Order: sequence, then C-alpha cells, then structure tokens
Amino acid sequence: MIKNLDERTFSQTHCIVAAGSYVTFTPMNKVFVARLRHFSELLEPEGWIRCHRSYLINPKFIDFDKTAPHEITLLSGRKYPVARRSIGTINKIIKELKFLKNPKDEININSNYPISV
Repeated sequence: MIKNLDERTFSQTHCIVAAGSYVTFTPMNKVFVARLRHFSELLEPEGWIRCHRSYLINPKFIDFDKTAPHEITLLSGRKYPVARRSIGTINKIIKELKFLKNPKDEININSNYPISV
C-alpha cells in the first residue's frame, strides 16, 4: 500500500499519526499499515519533524506564532505534543524554521544600534 504514495500525498499531509502498526495521514485520514519509523526515515531528511514517538509533522503547516515549547500548533489549529526529552532540539529546529520563513523577525541583541531591514 505504501508503494501507492506519491509526493503530492506527502505535500498535502499536515501530520502522520502512529497508533500501533497503523499510521494515519491527517487531514486526509488515509490509513496505512506501516511503522512510523519507516516514514520518519523517509521524511526527516526532507525537513519533517518527529516531535513525539507518535507524531511526524510537516513543517510547511506549522503556525510559528502559536507554537509553544511543549507543543506544536499547526495552521489548522490542531496541537501536537513535543516529547520532554526532545523539547530543546525541537525548539531549536522551530526557531531556525521560523527565521527561514521570516528573517525580518530576527533581532540582533548584541547590537546597540537599531537594525534596518
């Protein structure tokens, strides 16, 4: 069944949720018999974030303004937990992605002079 997946399926997927031997692609509610580890190995090099043992997040759909250190909020409003042991790493990734998305938000705190952008 995984062989039928194409790039469009992944680009429209906000999150992959694991429940035992099944994974669900949200918001499309496509269910596959596979381990999340398989998709994690496939998609993490593409920028996807494994924030918890049961969740793999597409960074394209993260709402950076509403995401907190302990949870990731998507543009749809859905919230996903961040594992306690991963909070530091995940938050560093989120900050980098937020900066790449909107570099004007970055402030140079070491400068005594205003920065014009």
